[in-house]
Amino acid sequence: MSASDERIQLWSDGGGQNPGPSGFAAVLVYRGVARIVGGFLPDGTNNIAETMGAIIGLQAVKPNSDVSIFTDSKYVVFGVKRILFRKPLLESHTDLWEIARTAMRRHRSVEIAHVKGHSKVVLNEAADLYAGHCARTQSDVDVRMKLDELLEYMNA
Repeated sequence: MSASDERIQLWSDGGGQNPGPSGFAAVLVYRGVARIVGGFLPDGTNNIAETMGAIIGLQAVKPNSDVSIFTDSKYVVFGVKRILFRKPLLESHTDLWEIARTAMRRHRSVEIAHVKGHSKVVLNEAADLYAGHCARTQSDVDVRMKLDELLEYMNA
């Protein structure tokens, strides 16, 4: 992964009942600002919600950006890498992977890394928190704040 400050960090997560109501979210970080976007699925699965977290994040980033995705979903890592290496889309949820491919093509570069879930990686925990919020409240979220404020809140 590139450590450049010019890359946008996209921390995504999703989850919920499997199948059933689910939430997803992405925490976008760039130049000291965090933007959190997320949504609710009345009837989803864990894999769908995880994929939607990455998609909504990619769609929220301005075109022609350099994006680094961080996720605790091995399913999302595998699916994104298939797109990056121009392999056939995953056969499960092909419609979502087509949307993901379109969202990825909007950007100059996309890279992805797996992080261990629930291991105190603060921005991954933030994505998890907001995904859970969207599932519980059956609502969408789109907020901006200083990164320091988000980190302070998460570490409180």
